[in-house]
Amino acid sequence: MAVLETQTCNTVAISFYKSFGFEIIGFDLYSYSNDDPEKKEVRLELGKKLETTVL
Repeated sequence: MAVLETQTCNTVAISFYKSFGFEIIGFDLYSYSNDDPEKKEVRLELGKKLETTVL
């Protein structure tokens, strides 16, 4: 699995990652300062299950 993070205010990055098959798998209200949720700046985690090839 590949996992990455961005802030919820970074809608361009979220759209970019989702276009490559990443899905929202979690968020964290405490990674940044206490005022950030009011500014819509919450840590957002996205993940994508990687395909495996069996030889």
